[in-house]
Amino acid sequence: MENPTTISKQRKTIRRKKTFFVGIAAILAAVVLYLSAQFAPRLSTYNSSNIKKIESTILNKKELLREIAKAWFSTKDTSQKAAFDILDDRTISKLNKENIGIFLCDSTKLAAWSTIPNIADSMLARIDTTMRLYSFNDGWFLASRFKHKGKSAIISIEVQKRYRFTNKFLENRFNPILDIPAYFKISRSSTAAPNTKNTFVVRAGDTPVFVLEKDKNISTPNPIKDALIYTSLILLIIGGWLVIQSISFKRNIRLFFFSLLGWSAICAILVNTLATFPSSLTFFSPELYTSKGASSLAVLAAYTLIFISFCSTIYRHYVDYKIQRRRFLKPLAALLSLFLSLIVLAAHLIVSSLVSHASVSFGVIKISEISRYSLIIYLIIALIIISIILLSNLFFRLFREIPTRTKAAILAIPLLIVSGILALTDSSIAIFFAATLVTYAIFLFRLKAYMRIGIRDISLILILWAVATSTVICHFVVIKDERNRIEFAESLYNEKDPIFEASLPELTQQIVKDKTIHQLIHNPSANDSIIYQHIKKNVLRGYPSKYNLRITICPVKANLFLPNEKKTTSCQKYFNDIFQQKGSKIKNSAFYLIRNFPGEIWYIGQIDYLCSKGLTSLYVEFNVKTISSNPGYPELLLKKNEPRVKGYRDYEYAHYFDSSLVAKNGSYSYPFIIEPPTKKDSIQVRPQKGYSNLYYRFDQHNTMVISRPILNLFDIASCFSYIFISLVLVGLLVLKFSRFPLDDTLSLQSFKGRITLSFVVVLIVTLILTAAVSLTYGIKRFEAYKEQTIQDKMKSAIPAVYNALYTPSSESLTDELVKISNYLYVDVNLYNISGELVATSRPEIFYDGLQGFKMSPKAYKSLALIYDGFFVDNEKIGDMTYTSSYSPISDSNGKLIGYVNLPYFLQYDNLRKELYTIAITIANIFILLLLPVILIAVLISNSITSPLAQIRNRMRIFDLKTNPEPIPYKQNDEIGDLIVEFNKMILQVESSAKLLADNERDLAWREMARQIAHEIKNPLTPMKLSLQYLMMLKGKKDERWLEQFDRFAASQVEQIDSLAKIANEFSDFAKINFDEQITILDLRAAVNEILPIFDGFPNLNFEVNMPNAPVNVRVGREHLKRVIVNLVKNAIQSVDDDKTAIIAITVIEEMGKATLSVKDNGKGIADEVKPKLFTPNFTTKSSGTGLGLAICKNLIEAYNGTIWFESEVDRGSTFYIELPSVTAPA
Repeated sequence: MENPTTISKQRKTIRRKKTFFVGIAAILAAVVLYLSAQFAPRLSTYNSSNIKKIESTILNKKELLREIAKAWFSTKDTSQKAAFDILDDRTISKLNKENIGIFLCDSTKLAAWSTIPNIADSMLARIDTTMRLYSFNDGWFLASRFKHKGKSAIISIEVQKRYRFTNKFLENRFNPILDIPAYFKISRSSTAAPNTKNTFVVRAGDTPVFVLEKDKNISTPNPIKDALIYTSLILLIIGGWLVIQSISFKRNIRLFFFSLLGWSAICAILVNTLATFPSSLTFFSPELYTSKGASSLAVLAAYTLIFISFCSTIYRHYVDYKIQRRRFLKPLAALLSLFLSLIVLAAHLIVSSLVSHASVSFGVIKISEISRYSLIIYLIIALIIISIILLSNLFFRLFREIPTRTKAAILAIPLLIVSGILALTDSSIAIFFAATLVTYAIFLFRLKAYMRIGIRDISLILILWAVATSTVICHFVVIKDERNRIEFAESLYNEKDPIFEASLPELTQQIVKDKTIHQLIHNPSANDSIIYQHIKKNVLRGYPSKYNLRITICPVKANLFLPNEKKTTSCQKYFNDIFQQKGSKIKNSAFYLIRNFPGEIWYIGQIDYLCSKGLTSLYVEFNVKTISSNPGYPELLLKKNEPRVKGYRDYEYAHYFDSSLVAKNGSYSYPFIIEPPTKKDSIQVRPQKGYSNLYYRFDQHNTMVISRPILNLFDIASCFSYIFISLVLVGLLVLKFSRFPLDDTLSLQSFKGRITLSFVVVLIVTLILTAAVSLTYGIKRFEAYKEQTIQDKMKSAIPAVYNALYTPSSESLTDELVKISNYLYVDVNLYNISGELVATSRPEIFYDGLQGFKMSPKAYKSLALIYDGFFVDNEKIGDMTYTSSYSPISDSNGKLIGYVNLPYFLQYDNLRKELYTIAITIANIFILLLLPVILIAVLISNSITSPLAQIRNRMRIFDLKTNPEPIPYKQNDEIGDLIVEFNKMILQVESSAKLLADNERDLAWREMARQIAHEIKNPLTPMKLSLQYLMMLKGKKDERWLEQFDRFAASQVEQIDSLAKIANEFSDFAKINFDEQITILDLRAAVNEILPIFDGFPNLNFEVNMPNAPVNVRVGREHLKRVIVNLVKNAIQSVDDDKTAIIAITVIEEMGKATLSVKDNGKGIADEVKPKLFTPNFTTKSSGTGLGLAICKNLIEAYNGTIWFESEVDRGSTFYIELPSVTAPA
């Protein structure tokens, strides 16, 4: 205590004022933000100022394009090279980034273009000098023309993308540079109508160009309101926690616990209420995750944060708490043990729910599919595990007085009971309970001797839980994967198109009633292609247009050649067999749904016609692939509502008919013949050749096999890495905040900790550099592979295209390019020497308006003007980026005839998987090396710091009285030099101390002699005077001599007793007997022993306040009694004789300290006297040596205690003794 004479240890309602006021400020800010959210619609209203920004942007971009046009007009050269010199690559990239373009024309001929024109030539010619809104093939554009002396420049500014169909790559959105919200729709403006609340006119200068109108079918998002509400909730929760942390609940633990529990419940209710508000954020979407307990992943994350905050606050408050009532120890321990078991059970259920219900990959089966939401899920799991670790440690700290065996039984019994019951339904729960038991064991044995946990122990616990959690996650991932494969097999087998099937009855009647087909069917051999074109033109319109058409005409007794089987069979019998074995009749139509190849919807219809030679059957086949294996643009061409099977990228599969392989997809080598599952056990999982194959038998003929690679150790290790890193990141932060008793192994405050941390940092830096180099090398290797692949494909494509151009064939050039595309597994486009499209293997890309019919301007400039032999660049359609290569093609005479373009869609998933694999491998190496590195670092740091520790210990116990010996150290190093100097210092200090001790001893004895002489002189003077007076009376033979002699003898005895008392008190102060045996003593018993001493004192009342439980201290019994007697005696003497003395003795134990106070109602102590009160020889009494309080202070401090007082004049004084409390042995 800094000043033992000042008042201290006042109990305050608010312990930390700064924290309290910060919490109140957070709560007030939350209220203000929530109220502000009610006005958020007004804040976020789209108004005229936003329109002015759009108009300003349009004018700025128009001026930019005008400057390019001026540069074109200023040059006299009208060649394409001059035009493209103005549109350099940098300018083209800048314009494309902002979705604006310019087309430079010489007269009516297009000389250069900055972007591929996606507009009909006829419309391009109609664009005049007035800026208007035009509908191009892929959206709305503002366009106008600049003219100058026969030259012109057409400029375009994209306003909104409008595709004919949408998917994940093609979305109808406004140009980002215009900053127009998605809830607007656009239309042309013919009049300058005034702006209204929901309608705005946008002008280019003074000319109205288009109108923005709010679409009533699209809800208006309000991000400002969402942000304000979420921020207010977060501030409210944080503010509440801070206020609870700052309030002092004194010793009322129940009030604190229920206050904290109540606030946690309020926070949970607020989160649950907030979850009912609609939000545009994916994090709050039930599509990401939903369950019975949490409506979204955000809600589950909020619940987890509330729970970990509850556990952390409980731990901080009770970590050093000592339960006073021993009879409650075991019931409370059993209750906490049961609560821990339920938390472990809840953790297992949450992991199971997350894996089963979240549409988020855990990065186990497909490592490259890890996302930010996956990391959030891992953090949620990590926080739950940290709460288990916190509460487990709290159990051992609260109930450390319970015997070890009893404690182990209390912990194990609830776990084993719950685990035994639930393991019957799910054995994976046993893994979590086993991890919990091992955690208990580590705490049980590591906390037995001391209350701190080593970094090695906590690392072992985190690794243990990471292993257990990753194993459980992989277990549930396998279960979910099996369920997904079953659904995938069912969707493959039962896939159909309900929309198309609904139109088949009408389509049947249309074909039956078609008179043209009736006329042509009589001569099938001559008219089959005409019938085909007629059906394709008249039937395949609208929705059915995506289907492929094939017709087969079978006259009576006609045969059909099967090229795959190289045999001829009856035509009608062939189709009848298909209908019977694989077909399902579509109601009210002539069509059958055929289950043939997985990933394909196939319908066959049979329509009979009565001809002159008999019955002729027309078989009309419609098929479409729901799983596209075509090269190039398959994902880009998939329409959003188009029927397709989910999961086809995740699995390989095969279709068996009567145990024979009829179709397969993927690299797995499926056998031609299998033994299908039995009808009773129709679904089986069989591991074969490193794959997990799920066999699903649908009927007696059809069996689907869905395959994926078996999970290996690396897959589990990736999950382990994610969860361990999450545990380390959030775990150490939470443990540090919760005042978890970690040792200083990794503390920067200790030399040993800095050495260990240095090793860990070196390991981390080394692995990060290794990862960076490996990832860079992997990317470069992939780029080199990509370039080489593109060049190889182009080398193969050039001669193939040449043969298609110059080899006579009945098929069109487009069909020939389709063959080349299927052979090279890449799309092929052919442009003429002017850069215009001639033919393509994928015409729908161009005719659906996804791409214009011109070459890329960069490619055309490179090949046609710079005469490069090969050009590669990244191009973009919608949000899909791909690599496009171009090469010139010449005829046999070397004359340029055009340019071949190969759009190459790289397998970026493979690159991502390879990079993830490298990162996870390095992370696993780090985890495997972490503990050995820490162990080695600790050993090295111990070897370095152990001599320093010896020096520290020697200095700590250094006492010249014990003749300290030099420290032995044999190493001849820097520490050895330090120890040599320390040993020299010991000798020098010992020599100096002897001299100093001799001097101090002389001074002390002189001072003591002076004090003794002074005290002795006081009684000797009256003794001498009395003796001289007595001698005088005897010499005079006075009669009074005998009478005076008796009085003199009595007086001399009294003075001699006074001298003896003085001698004894000086002896007591000079040498206090510390040879007395020190024992564990109950402070209450010591008080009760001294009270009878004062029974005979008049006008004295005692008020004794002591707890029921023992208050044990380690002290000498007689010393403690002497101090208490002295304090009580002084208290009694401070009260006037005519006043009843009321002495209050109080004993309390708090925070590991035992405190005894003695309070009186006496005169009090004056301020000028307080600093001298514990000084030897100082006294306020008329008699006494002034050594009593000095001796008390000496005794209490000898036992590591503190003595102080509080006093107020005329009100009384209170003296306090504080000693460390101890636990009595059982």
